[in-house]
Amino acid sequence: MIVITGATGHVGTPLTLQLLDAGEQVRVTTRDADNAAAFAGRAEVAVVDFADPATLEAAFAGADRAYIAAGVSETQAQDEIALIDAATKAGVGYIVKLSVIGAGGDYPVVVQQLNTAIEAHLQESDVAWTIVRPATYFGSIIDLPAGFIEAGAWGGVTDPGTAAFIDTDDVAAFSARLLIDGPTSHAGKIYTITGPQSLSLEQVAAALSAQRGTQITFTQRTEAEQTQLLAGAGVPEAFIGILLGIDKMTRDDIMAEVSPTFSEIVGRAPRPLSAWLAFTVE
Repeated sequence: MIVITGATGHVGTPLTLQLLDAGEQVRVTTRDADNAAAFAGRAEVAVVDFADPATLEAAFAGADRAYIAAGVSETQAQDEIALIDAATKAGVGYIVKLSVIGAGGDYPVVVQQLNTAIEAHLQESDVAWTIVRPATYFGSIIDLPAGFIEAGAWGGVTDPGTAAFIDTDDVAAFSARLLIDGPTSHAGKIYTITGPQSLSLEQVAAALSAQRGTQITFTQRTEAEQTQLLAGAGVPEAFIGILLGIDKMTRDDIMAEVSPTFSEIVGRAPRPLSAWLAFTVE
């Protein structure tokens, strides 16, 4: 039995479906059973309440493997640590943790700092583990700012950096491979995975322009200008910090190097931006 936390997320959903298609027994955790309706009849559903640790432990009962991904939030570290502790207490033998490139050190961006704390806790736990550090997702740079793209106001603070952005379905495929293989092949390893190309946001805009048949521009701004624009559009302060953090990662070339790890483990190349656009952007 594999328990998937974050099963309704951008990686968790395709991961759950891929595991089910592979014939694995899967249990998904959710705060609201209605959110897991897509898995009805195929996967077990465990409703959890982080204010009630007993519900967390019950969610992992009888499972031998687990996937930990609570999503970026102010409570991410405490939530994922609680999940790790509950899984360990319930006797889960192997945990795959979704992290992010740049974690594990002192890189001064909140997403990395949260995941660094979670990684450290997992590594100190009495359980076999594997950590997956993907580059930023295509959806994070195109779907999230969709309103700004449509309004001709897309931009950020990324110059002169590039990044090997990755498809969430590929992150799911990689994670599924680890969970199916189990700890014998992957325990104690930290894997960095990326897409096949390192691109600037201007190159992403050019690809999007070609796909849509209309001119789309990515405008370079100062951090102050970007903060003012996002705040003026009603973006919450915490989320502004996350977006500026992605910009900083790109600007600092944290995700610039293309990693061969995905191909080595999965046995195929990760999907390029052009293929992702062809399937996901109308």
